[in-house]
Amino acid sequence: MVLLTMRHDHYQKLLIYYWSGTGNSYRVATWIGTFAEKNGVDTGVFSIDENKPGNDIPGGNNRLMGLVFPTHGFTAPWHIMKFVGRLPRGNSSDH
Repeated sequence: MVLLTMRHDHYQKLLIYYWSGTGNSYRVATWIGTFAEKNGVDTGVFSIDENKPGNDIPGGNNRLMGLVFPTHGFTAPWHIMKFVGRLPRGNSSDH
């Protein structure tokens, strides 16, 4: 897990997007958010049903975005696939 090795001097902002039918993925997303906050990272936890990607995803090398979701038939649920498809394209030369 990335957060277990996260150095607070490297990442300044973490955005966690989750989708949960039962509440389990929400719980995991908030656990990760709490861990990051305790390590000095400004963190936000958002439902993908209530947010549009690109509007609040900042760029920069000190930013990290995570997705938390259950698997359905060994793959991501359709809600996640649509969300990822709408994410802004990054520039790999920025990393």
